Amino acid sequence: MKIVEYKEDHEVRLANLKVTLSNPLSLCWQITKRCNYDCPFCLSGEQDSDELPLNKIKSIIDILAKASLVRIDFTGGEPFLRQDFCEILTYASNKGIETLVTSNGSIWSEKITQKLLETNTLLLLSLDGDEEIHDKSRGKGAYRKVVENIKRYQDAGIPLRINFLIRKDNLDKIDYIYQLVKDLKVDRLFYIFIAPQGKAFTNRELLLSNKEHETYLNQIKELKKVSGDEPFITIQDYSELGNNHSCFLIDSKGDVISQGYSQEDCINVGNILADGLDMCWNNPVVNHKGHFLQYSYMFNYYM
Repeated sequence: MKIVEYKEDHEVRLANLKVTLSNPLSLCWQITKRCNYDCPFCLSGEQDSDELPLNKIKSIIDILAKASLVRIDFTGGEPFLRQDFCEILTYASNKGIETLVTSNGSIWSEKITQKLLETNTLLLLSLDGDEEIHDKSRGKGAYRKVVENIKRYQDAGIPLRINFLIRKDNLDKIDYIYQLVKDLKVDRLFYIFIAPQGKAFTNRELLLSNKEHETYLNQIKELKKVSGDEPFITIQDYSELGNNHSCFLIDSKGDVISQGYSQEDCINVGNILADGLDMCWNNPVVNHKGHFLQYSYMFNYYM
């Protein structure tokens, strides 16, 4: 009874919590929109070779470091296609910012491996299911390549997480990917429900019905119960109301996007170089409370 009362009291306090943050805690950064794949579900949308040069990238990192940003998740496109990406990682790390990289897992080199180790970067690699479903979108041999590179990065001691984007065409691979991650001995698994953004906004046949969403969300919750921390399962569901505009994203040209659920809900709140971080972050559409609740696990915080 006491546990129930505490839980209810905790939820009430969260609902009534008012949060204003001076700056974002964590953000995603599309460092490039170039990619060696052309997936029909890519949340980044169509590819674009127009991207910021290294000197402007460093200027943005300086802005973020001055604001005491905790973490950057470098995404793409495929970040490792930038020839200067290792230098970008070093620069961010030397400024005291924690770094993550979201990659399709197709690229490996000793140079990249060494840089990930030096910067203590968490590497997030995408898997779509078994070999057939993964290669269907990414090309023949893509599955074997990412599995091989997972093992290479693991052998080198790189911390890894597997990202699994849940779509209409891979719903039956939820258990498969769970077992594969266990077999590979990767200790983090991230289930992400597809949202109508990027190419998925156009290719809507990949989106889930409300019934499918509910069914498979419950299935993953049951997996989470039985898995414990082996692997540790996280669920990202953009459709949850509290997630709207809690994610702060910088695109490949320096524009700042406050992300909603659908592409139509994503709002450009300015350009970080032209307008500054403060103006972008303090736009009324940005959900400070949702952002805090999403990222507060990074701190020793107690309600």
